[in-house]
This record gives sequence, structure tokens and C-alpha cells, in this order.
Amino acid sequence: MTIELRGKLKPPVYAQLSAPNGTRVKLHLRRATATRWRSPYRFLEGGRWTIRAGGATRVVFVRSPLTAPPPASEFVPLGGAGCKPPSPSNSITGEVRGSATIGDLWVVGFWLNLAGRGPAIPAEIVRVVGKSFKVTWRLRGSGDATFVAVGPDGTRHSPLSLSFHANSNWNRPGDEWGSVFRFTQPGCWQLHAERADNRGDLWLLVRS
Repeated sequence: MTIELRGKLKPPVYAQLSAPNGTRVKLHLRRATATRWRSPYRFLEGGRWTIRAGGATRVVFVRSPLTAPPPASEFVPLGGAGCKPPSPSNSITGEVRGSATIGDLWVVGFWLNLAGRGPAIPAEIVRVVGKSFKVTWRLRGSGDATFVAVGPDGTRHSPLSLSFHANSNWNRPGDEWGSVFRFTQPGCWQLHAERADNRGDLWLLVRS
């Protein structure tokens, strides 16, 4: 869908979206004309959404069945060691696809932090260095999961917090965990996830 705001405003212009599950998304609206600001957005969850922008508030209801996420085949090419290349991402859904022994490794949360715009772009991340940043994971397999972020200098960073999500409307295969990491420096970061019978990696090129 396209979210449009009409009014005489000064950039930057943002829309705040509140999902039915309480998750908030900050969406950058780009100038279409002198008084129109737009951005595409893919609703991945059915229910009541609240949109706030430019002092206006609107409530919209997204009907089930849920909008299907873009297929994994759109997330190419897969990332490689040293970010050659970075893992593929989508600025509309905020997702990054990694590779795993079984299926794919998925993370979400990068809507406003991807340097590029579009459905098939490298995961180049901005405005995260030194900040606590939430990353949600999906990984197939069985048993407990461990997650680690490996910095450009080889240092390993455990999550500042980690929780298992029993219920979720994010439509990707595997079990889901929410975590918070701190990216301490720019450069190529490896995000590694591991379970008893599966493991996966993805590669983020942190710019700032």
C-alpha cells in the first residue's frame, strides 16, 4: 500500500505506525509534490493499525488473510563472509535474509536503518553505532538457540537481552526470538544463530 500525507511541511517527514501487537514502525515519507508526501508499506499483520503523521491520526483495519511476505527468492544474492556481498534485505518489510543449514535465517527490524530503498538491496545499515538495537530472529530447528554478533575486529557480542516469542504474526518459517544488541563500531558484522540441529549466518555492513 502507499501511505500519503497531504500538507505544507518541511522535511524530514515521518509517519508513526502502531501495529495490532503494539510494535511501532517509523516510516520516512518522501516528497511527491509540494504538498504530498508518500511511502510504500507492506502490512504483514491483520487487525487495527494506527497511523500518525503531521498532526493527523488515522485508524485502518487490515483484513485477514494476512498479506503474504515477499518470497525468499527476491532476497538475492545471499551474503558472504566479510560482507562480500552483504546479506540481501528489503526496506519495506525491514527484513534481512541469511543462510542456514536448514532453510533460511531471518531477522527483522531495519525499516529505518537500511541505507538503500527497495525490495532487493544489500543490508547496509546506518544510525546504529553505539545504540541498543532490537533484532528479531526466525530460525528452524529444535532445542535452545544462541545468538552472537561478531564485530569487524573479531570481538563477539552476546545480546543485551533475549526472549522467546511464543506468539507472532511475522510470517517466516521457524521459531522466533527477540534480542537487543549494541553495534560498537562501523564495518562488517556477522550475526550468527545456532540450535542443536541448525545454524545460520547473515552479514550486515554497518555504515554509521
